[in-house]
Amino acid sequence: MNRPERTGPSGRRETGRPAAGRARKRNRPGKRLSIPLRNGGLLLKKMKPANSSGRLRRKLSRRELMILLIPTLAAAAAVLLVFRLADRGVHYQFSESGHQYYAGASVAVAKGQDLFCGSDGVVRDGNNRNGEPVRVPVYLDESPTVVLPENMIYYDPRNSVCARVSSLSEVSCDQDGNITITRNGETVRPRRGFLYDGNNFYLFLEAMEITFNGYKVEVPALSYVEAVFGGDIMVFDYNSKECIVERCDGTGNAEVPFGDYSISLLGDSMTYGEGQKTLLVSRPDVLDPIV
Repeated sequence: MNRPERTGPSGRRETGRPAAGRARKRNRPGKRLSIPLRNGGLLLKKMKPANSSGRLRRKLSRRELMILLIPTLAAAAAVLLVFRLADRGVHYQFSESGHQYYAGASVAVAKGQDLFCGSDGVVRDGNNRNGEPVRVPVYLDESPTVVLPENMIYYDPRNSVCARVSSLSEVSCDQDGNITITRNGETVRPRRGFLYDGNNFYLFLEAMEITFNGYKVEVPALSYVEAVFGGDIMVFDYNSKECIVERCDGTGNAEVPFGDYSISLLGDSMTYGEGQKTLLVSRPDVLDPIV
C-alpha cells in the first residue's frame, strides 16, 4: 500500500517518513509524562534531568535515609565518647588539711583542696588541670595517713606478694601497725611491707633502719627515702617531719629491725628469706591494683 502524500509549505511532496537530517520529536527532560500507578490511575510527573551517572535523581525514602544516617551517627557518638572519656578521671578532695615534706621544706595543703588524675595518669591541681604535676605525697595533719600522687608498687616480702597501689589512694598506719589502703571508697588491709615507685622512691609501711654514708637512722612507718644513684639520698622521718639530705657515697640500704628482709636502695633489689635476692618491678602499671 502506498504511503499518503502531502504537500509541505514549500510545495514539495512529502511522504510520511521524515526527511533525512530531520530528527523525530522526542520527549525531552522537563516534559510531562503519564506514568501508570499500581492502582491503575495516572499520575502526571515532571521528569528531572539525568545526573552525571546517567541515572535519574529521586528523593530518598525514610528507610534509605536511616541507613545512611546510622553510620554517621555512630561515628559522631564515638567522637563524643572519646572527648567524654578524655575529661573523665579520678578526683580526690581533702577532708582535712595536710602538708608535703621534701628536702627540708613543707607546703601546706588546705582542707577541701581538689586533686585530679586525668586519662594520662598524671595528678594535678583540680582547679588547674594544665598545671604542673603533683609528685610529692601529702601527709594529713590529723590522721596517720598519706595520699599518693603517683602509682606505686606494694610489696609484702614475707609472702612474696606485690600489687599496684593507684594514685590518689590513702595509705594509713595506726599505732598497732595495721595498714589500710583506701581508694574511691573501697578499702583493703594488707600486711606490712613497703611501697616502691619503680624508680628511686620508697615509702615504708613499717619501722625501718636506714644505712648510708656510714650512718644508721631508724624511721617509723610512713617515712620515706629517695635515693638517686650518683646523686643525693634523702630520708624523711614521719614522726619528726624532718629530712636528712646528703650526697650519696654509693651505699644505701633499708632493713627491718628483726632482719627478715632488706632493700638495696640504689640497686633496686630486695634480699629476703635465706639470702634470696630479687630485682624489684619497675612498672606499677603492669600489676593488678590492690584496690
